[in-house]
Amino acid sequence: MNIKIRLWDKISNRMIYESRDLENDDMVVMTLDGELQFASGLENYHRNDFIKMLYTGLKDNTKWNQLSQEEKERFYHQNCSEDGRTIKYQNIDDVKYLWEGKEIYEGDIYHLGDKNIKYLVVWHDTGLIGKQVGSSSYAGLEHWQDRIEVVGNIYENPELMEWRCKNVKRKEM
Repeated sequence: MNIKIRLWDKISNRMIYESRDLENDDMVVMTLDGELQFASGLENYHRNDFIKMLYTGLKDNTKWNQLSQEEKERFYHQNCSEDGRTIKYQNIDDVKYLWEGKEIYEGDIYHLGDKNIKYLVVWHDTGLIGKQVGSSSYAGLEHWQDRIEVVGNIYENPELMEWRCKNVKRKEM
């Protein structure tokens, strides 16, 4: 059994959302014991070159018209190249009816409507949960799923977490 993950490539500073993002369509999977397994052709990569983030199995409430063009294109390609078959979708707007929200992964930053109160998806005790940034409070992901809007993640959008440093400086003064 494989577990769905995404990877932060520490060498090229990019997020890998699926296997075909890697050179030569090579496959990376995580086994139940937490090990990354690479298919052939990735001799230059080492498992320490990546930070793995688990998929929660949930999606947020982001609407199609809120996505960037890059996000729309990624979703289109994910849904139009499965198993190498020719797909019925002619353009990006054809797949908008398949859209059900952004997948929520460990390391994602989200809010529940108030953009000033952010949460970080973290592993806590026995599962993934939302931890309020700058607080010791937690929010269950499944309970709040219909209000979650993912606004980024800690690797591609570190500026979303910068306020923490500013608050620490203010406290020291």
